[in-house]
Amino acid sequence: MVWHPFLHAAFIIERWLHVIAGMLIVGGAFVYEFVLPRALEDLRDEQQMAVFGKVRFAFRAVVLAGTLLLILTGIGQTIQLQHPQSALFDIGVQNYWIGRTPNPENLTLAGWWCLAHEVLGVLTLIYALKLTFGPKVPPMSRMRVNFVVLLVAVFLADVSRHIRVTNSEQQIANYVHQWRTTPSEPLP
Repeated sequence: MVWHPFLHAAFIIERWLHVIAGMLIVGGAFVYEFVLPRALEDLRDEQQMAVFGKVRFAFRAVVLAGTLLLILTGIGQTIQLQHPQSALFDIGVQNYWIGRTPNPENLTLAGWWCLAHEVLGVLTLIYALKLTFGPKVPPMSRMRVNFVVLLVAVFLADVSRHIRVTNSEQQIANYVHQWRTTPSEPLP
């Protein structure tokens, strides 16, 4: 696979779609959990339940589309981050893509954070699907727990990205320093 400019554009669009889908799910959960209950306080219980049911029905489409988009773009992002010419290369996961059994000892710190983000994110999205597609309206406490776990998954992604970017900046700085001290050798 050649690292083509098209792949750079696809990577940017995938990341954008991944962030948008996450924003829709987390933002929708926030509105459903914290804004809507306060807005409906003055209504009778049966009216509140009717509104919650309609909102839940509408939110199902957001959760389903967002989950599919997050999983597809997440797979694409993971594949692109494991490309050998990527500055964010992680040998531990890359072994998996070429058919070797990954060795956990080779997984970098960023790789572990990324793995935690992926596992927690998928589990949380499955639970969100269960909550929104279940036969009855779940208790608010379950939905609030899911909302908090979604925020933790976002945090794990942020930590992973920060570590990868910091490592890549350090690698570039090391190459530049090496080149300045021995200018007769070309940069790798």
